[in-house]
Amino acid sequence: MNTVTYTHGKDSIIDKIDELLDKDRPKLLVFNKESDEFCGVIITNNEDEVDTTYYKHKKVKFDSDKQVWDGGNFKEGKLVDIDKVVVEISEETVNQQTNATIVDKYPWFKQSNIMVNVLEALIKKAKIKGEAVDEFNAMKDYIDTRRDLNERYKNAYIQDDSFKYVTIQEESNALNRRLAGGLHEKIGAKAQVIEATLKENNAS
Repeated sequence: MNTVTYTHGKDSIIDKIDELLDKDRPKLLVFNKESDEFCGVIITNNEDEVDTTYYKHKKVKFDSDKQVWDGGNFKEGKLVDIDKVVVEISEETVNQQTNATIVDKYPWFKQSNIMVNVLEALIKKAKIKGEAVDEFNAMKDYIDTRRDLNERYKNAYIQDDSFKYVTIQEESNALNRRLAGGLHEKIGAKAQVIEATLKENNAS
């Protein structure tokens, strides 16, 4: 086991942490034991401490400032140079960006107020006219436009080889693979947060 000493007021904590972790030290790539899905990277002096009930691992030595695991599974994954990593963009991220632009323009309370005003106008008038209706139409047109752009963004990411587009379903499937073999039951249902986002029309 490596020993690192620290003298308060003399040594840099950041430098000492770097020394402790050591870029060239072997790292353990952790995978779900049943599905082979990649779960993360850890650094430890004692491999016996690693959970082998739900996980298996590979010991690999690499400089994390220069290389990274490509996210692939136990059999097919590999180390790649950081400058060659394909940027991953998820469907959920695109949806969140679109949702943020809509809410920025029309906060939820304002959307509700507009719709209430329209309903009130419908009750009072047989013919749908007035400022409230015009504002409702403006909001609807804006949301429709943003949703259309959202689909265009998704298609652009899908067709651009410089990005790796990940759908909500693919994220959910990957999470399920990470939690396979009874791991989900051990951790708890709260790990299934992504499942709650599986509503394709949420922002699209």
